Amino acid sequence: MHTIAYFEVQSSDPERDIKFYQRVLTGLFIKQEDLPIEYYRIETNGIAGGY
Repeated sequence: MHTIAYFEVQSSDPERDIKFYQRVLTGLFIKQEDLPIEYYRIETNGIAGGY
């Protein structure tokens, strides 16, 4: 069976959307400080992602 291995979410308002996705995904958003763009790693109990 195929599974989702990774996902990314794009946003024009990260602060607002992080609040929403934290409730929906019950995940932890970790800001990546070493990148030239604003980017957050998303850790959930299952699928890894980025924002």
